Amino acid sequence: MGMVLKKLEQLNLQNDTLVVYMADHGYSLGQHGRFEKHCCYEPAVVAPLIFRWPGHANRGVVRDLTESVDVPHTILDLLGVEPFTIRHGQSLRPYLEGRCPAKPRDHIFSEYLENEEACVRTEQWKFVQCSGRRARTDGYRTDDPTPGRYIRLYDEKKIPTS
Repeated sequence: MGMVLKKLEQLNLQNDTLVVYMADHGYSLGQHGRFEKHCCYEPAVVAPLIFRWPGHANRGVVRDLTESVDVPHTILDLLGVEPFTIRHGQSLRPYLEGRCPAKPRDHIFSEYLENEEACVRTEQWKFVQCSGRRARTDGYRTDDPTPGRYIRLYDEKKIPTS
């Protein structure tokens, strides 16, 4: 990332270039006895997302719920390009301008299809469901969560899954 930013500076493009750094997932590093991303615990669901565009995007940290599907709409909005006809996400531009959006996202959805696990997360609650119909073949068999069917509801305000 540093090499890209340095090259933009050498070309005098650092103020005219929107740089977006993101990942599609986080990664567990021993939390909950796991060393991978294939679950709905917070370390695996929370992903890095950085927008850099001097003069257009303020510095700051957003802790509100966002999803990867918000990124394309945000880029189009920032660049003044017509939005997609069908929108699956919403623009994060208000956050980049130091404001809150008129209607912040009240939930996120995440899934891992290899073991048919999915979750819905709000500020307070996380609902996780795994069908148990498929054995994992990705090399990450674990006992936590126990393989097979499960349904879990977490109160993130009382006992966070981080």
